[in-house]
Amino acid sequence: MDEPPLSNPGPKPEPSPGWWGWVVVGALVAVELATLVSYARREIAWAFPGHYDQTAYITQTYRIVHDASDQGLFPAIRSHVAKSHATGILLPVQGALHCVVLGHDRVSVLSVNFAHLVLFQCALVATVLWLTRNWWVALAGFGSTLTLNTLFIATGGAFDFRMDFTAFCLYGTLLCALVRSRVLLDARWAAAVGACASVVVLFRFITAVYIGGVLSAIAAGLLVLWVARSDPDSRAQTARRLRGWAIATGLLVLVTWPVLIKQREAIKAYYVVGHITSSEKDIRAAEEGIRQWSDAAYYYPRSVVREHTGPAFWWVAGILGALGSLGFARASTSGCSGARRAAVLPVALLGFGVPFVVLNIGAIKSPVVGDVLLPGIIWAVLAPLIASAPRAPRWALSTGAGAALLLGTGTFLTHATTPSLYTKLGADGRRTMQLLRDVIDTRAEKNFDAPEVFNDASTHDMTGLGLQVLEFEHSGRWAEYGDGTSIFAESEEDILRRLERSDIVVLKGVPAGHFKYPYDEAMERMRPALRAYCEAHALKIGEYQIHGRTVTTYARKALRVEGLTVDGWVPAEGARFVGTLGDLRGCQRIELVRSVMPNHLGRVPEVVAEVELPDRPRKRLPAGATDELRAVNVEWEPIDLPADTPVTIHVRFSASFTPVERGLSEHDARALVVHVGTKARPVLHQRPNPGSAKPK
Repeated sequence: MDEPPLSNPGPKPEPSPGWWGWVVVGALVAVELATLVSYARREIAWAFPGHYDQTAYITQTYRIVHDASDQGLFPAIRSHVAKSHATGILLPVQGALHCVVLGHDRVSVLSVNFAHLVLFQCALVATVLWLTRNWWVALAGFGSTLTLNTLFIATGGAFDFRMDFTAFCLYGTLLCALVRSRVLLDARWAAAVGACASVVVLFRFITAVYIGGVLSAIAAGLLVLWVARSDPDSRAQTARRLRGWAIATGLLVLVTWPVLIKQREAIKAYYVVGHITSSEKDIRAAEEGIRQWSDAAYYYPRSVVREHTGPAFWWVAGILGALGSLGFARASTSGCSGARRAAVLPVALLGFGVPFVVLNIGAIKSPVVGDVLLPGIIWAVLAPLIASAPRAPRWALSTGAGAALLLGTGTFLTHATTPSLYTKLGADGRRTMQLLRDVIDTRAEKNFDAPEVFNDASTHDMTGLGLQVLEFEHSGRWAEYGDGTSIFAESEEDILRRLERSDIVVLKGVPAGHFKYPYDEAMERMRPALRAYCEAHALKIGEYQIHGRTVTTYARKALRVEGLTVDGWVPAEGARFVGTLGDLRGCQRIELVRSVMPNHLGRVPEVVAEVELPDRPRKRLPAGATDELRAVNVEWEPIDLPADTPVTIHVRFSASFTPVERGLSEHDARALVVHVGTKARPVLHQRPNPGSAKPK
């Protein structure tokens, strides 16, 4: 990493490599983006969003988009940033910006990953070109990125909206800036390193550990050089690098420290409690098949080789290494360009080694995080060719670039023509989507504004957040789905209590051959009681044969209220309770409760209720209001018709008032009765049944 003295004019400037290579890169990027977008539309966008992490980040993204329609984009972003986040803050923000420009669908969200991939590829090409002044070597670097399996893996790849793929691309861009700075020798590029590092950390907080380790190792090495060397030129270079280190580190701390301090409790709960002190690490180890220390030691090397790189990448690595060795021994390391190239291998070793050590120290192993090791590996693969570029035969460089581009393009297009995991599900995938659409339609029909979802298995195909994402994508409606599913076992009392509070229930079980969490095992023991309760107290939405098991969905019996004013008043013409006879099965009394507003009517009016059924005359039902008009009650009488028969109960009142009369407004002359709120929900009181399966 030594530089020639500043007073040394150095060798003559090397000839410009020209712009033709950027035309090639532009064409490759255009084809790449078109292929990625086409694949996303064909294979991904139609399906449910798999994996909990992805649905969480897409939900955060769509929340910003939804809030932006009410309060503006920047207030919505500020609201997002102000909330508690354990893993990062910028991914949903960029996703929302893409949605604002491109529309809120899955392809727009995934375009964040595509943009970051192109950013890394262009940074890699530009840096290699600066190092070698040779387009063939730069194009070889681009081709090597196309060979990576990680672009198309189902979990953590370019089509999975989570922080891992973004961290891989941005961390790779950071290493490019570090090489371009000549390991912090150039002050301006040291500032660029600090800026890149700040962005990486704000996208994914845990990368602060990787970057902090890299910067600490650089600082330690510089201090050793300062002590070990006594000549003025070497000390001057070390001093410049220490100044660059201070610039990069200072900018990183200045930008990220306030955010990390603000989020420290969330970070502690997620990484310290969740990954170290709780039992989650043991559950995750069992899930990944880690039973002894050797399993943990080989986990990430095996993950990188099998899942994130693939055979094509290692073929390219071998070809580039062999071609680079032709001129490696003769390659000059003197002069300005030689010193530039001398920085590549240290950056590659640090860029790979620090996160590799951190990941292996971590108690929880994950198959999706290994891609952060890829940028360091790519630089290590390119290092021999970069070092030999000045004296290597032209045919060797062009052969290396051609092999990398040919294998890379072939691998990329092969992946792009392979069906996705969702498409491979076939009829099971289509039935899963039908189930989710039926649940979404039921939620809308019953006006569940914030439905609580009960899942009896911790699988990623049918979740509350997944329903929320699909409903917003397909209809633009925003509903806050809750889902208490976890990986930890619950007591029978907690399970039944949560079931009773739920609006949507999905009884599915774990498909054969899938890993079972403690949560799943506890639910298996409770499944007969869960089904009995749902049959007695809920309305069945449907049954679906998916992955060799019967999945049954239920909805809480409920009627929606129609005819209210936009601000939640029952008008003089009354209101309507709408639903099906299935909702009223076992019901004895329907109660609509007044809101916290007082009884401005001043008395208790008479209440008239009539039930309307298809092809039948209206029938009057017993009805009345309680003291101070605190509630309106309608007595229900069972009717022997199919459960899916639509029913409407009309409720009218004998008196009304106007806000003008009561001095509540100067201009509001509407005839009103009682305020029940904009999210009024009638209470269905069940008939006593000693044999009921209701939880105690």
